[in-house]
Amino acid sequence: MNRPAECIACLINSRTGDLREAGLGEEAYYHTLLSLSNLILKSRTRAFSESFRVIAEASGKNDPYWEKKQVLNSLAQRVLELIEGEEMREEDLLRLGAAANSFDTSVLGYEFNPESFSLEKLQEPLAIDETGKIVWEKIGTIAYVLDNSGEAVIDAFIITKLSELGYRVLAVAREDPYEIDVTATELEKILGKGAEVLKSRGNLSPLYALERDTLVGKRLREADLIIAKGIANLEGYIDSGRWLKDKAFFLLRAKCPVIARAFEVQKGSPIAIMEETAWKNSQRIKWNGVTASV
Repeated sequence: MNRPAECIACLINSRTGDLREAGLGEEAYYHTLLSLSNLILKSRTRAFSESFRVIAEASGKNDPYWEKKQVLNSLAQRVLELIEGEEMREEDLLRLGAAANSFDTSVLGYEFNPESFSLEKLQEPLAIDETGKIVWEKIGTIAYVLDNSGEAVIDAFIITKLSELGYRVLAVAREDPYEIDVTATELEKILGKGAEVLKSRGNLSPLYALERDTLVGKRLREADLIIAKGIANLEGYIDSGRWLKDKAFFLLRAKCPVIARAFEVQKGSPIAIMEETAWKNSQRIKWNGVTASV
């Protein structure tokens, strides 16, 4: 697959940002940039996930952002308390999930300011809203694939509410740390006892091709609806072909210029889109530059 030059720039920006955050020196920069020169030939999903393992090794921490993730969870909890008592139907919950996809540390050109995260941010209108296209009467089991910490607290609220509406909800998260993404172990603590949590292997997106033949892949195929959060899960799916055609539904903010162009929205806009829309619009991106392998 080819990718826009912005994806390469974003990868370099993300990992050098991780190095600055960790306070690492010249040797770590040299080793990381050398690794990136090889990883950049892989798919976007693998290049980003495998390069983060390089950062973890260089920092000596399995989860370099653990402390930051706890701060973001506390921030989200304070804002969530302002809406917890509101009555919400399915469409309302999905809109909330899309708007909550504000948290991030590693997208080129997108800066998340914790001080700006507020109730107004959660109530921001969607630039694309396809929540009304879901036929809820045909839905029994939902697989909910999570993204970042912080918003994971709000996702847990959404999962609980969907369960109260009568759906069986399987929460899906990565097993190993990746940037500020919530891990399956962290998610189990947020959701509490009784929640069904599935962990994908390593730190790859649960929607990436390597999960097709795993237990997670089986559960995803069996679900009536897959709600996937964030750019990384969208890209993991696009990188892998339409292996969950007609099941997936994506909630995200178009944080990067590539995604914003693909969906013809302002950068940072929240969108809620069907699988068909996600696939169709992703094919409109003018790919160029390096050819990557899955």
